[in-house]
Amino acid sequence: MTKRHIAYLACTAALVGSGRGAAPRVAGPTSHLVHPGESIRQAVAAARSGDTVPLCAGTYRESARITKSGPTLPGTGRSSPGRTTTSPLC
Repeated sequence: MTKRHIAYLACTAALVGSGRGAAPRVAGPTSHLVHPGESIRQAVAAARSGDTVPLCAGTYRESARITKSGPTLPGTGRSSPGRTTTSPLC
């Protein structure tokens, strides 16, 4: 094998190896945390099926109609059904 062949094989191996990490990631469910004073509507609009939109404990002065299926809106705090503690991000 000549030096040119070795250089060609090394370049090809480097390109193939770097192409593995270039594939787009498959996006999994995400969380859209909403604090008091922020818009629940915007968070729900940005959510996709399987996403969660947790609401921090507080007062929200807006109405939101959820017309798509998929996003979950769990509350945080003692009075929220199924929750006993406050989210560490709130």
